Amino acid sequence: VSWDEFVRNDFISQEGVTLLRRIHSGIAQAPQDLESEDPSKAALRTVASTPQDALGVARALTSLLQNVTGQEAVISYAVTRVVDLIELDNPRVGVPLFANPDVDVPMLLLRVLKASNNAYTITQASRALALFLSMDQGERASFIAWIEQCLTRPNDTSRNAAIAALPVLLRSQDARVDFARVNGVSLAASTLAQSTAPQQQY
Repeated sequence: VSWDEFVRNDFISQEGVTLLRRIHSGIAQAPQDLESEDPSKAALRTVASTPQDALGVARALTSLLQNVTGQEAVISYAVTRVVDLIELDNPRVGVPLFANPDVDVPMLLLRVLKASNNAYTITQASRALALFLSMDQGERASFIAWIEQCLTRPNDTSRNAAIAALPVLLRSQDARVDFARVNGVSLAASTLAQSTAPQQQY
């Protein structure tokens, strides 16, 4: 990632780059044994150990999502770290870190979903968006419409991502009501009936 170029173009602050570089350095130095915490989350936990630094990481990731387009590796990195930060301890703590009156982060994630053709990026972006919406942060209708579209297209590359994100979204009572209104329950039941993947059925 050309961090210096991003700073020069005001895509991200120097402080944000410093935090993200610390995470990268921590990943490289983390133990690789199976008993240790995932290196990415362990490094993030260390860097985001204070409220100020956790907020700084969230702002840095938001800047990348807001300003970088057409660079799949950077976008994939950003949405992955968004998920990691939200799930580091509890979404009720992680989601508010991204609160910003000037930037609608859920809409940025929805933009990623609609623009990307990369299955991994789509999976991570849909999980991140589902986490936001499960905390009733953001507008659900567009995401539910996206899930509905994916479920009705058996060969859609986003279908598995939509199936994985759905249980996260439905943690919200309001989201369950909205999903039921668009005949989502029948659609989900039909999808599961046709699936042979044990993880999806679970």
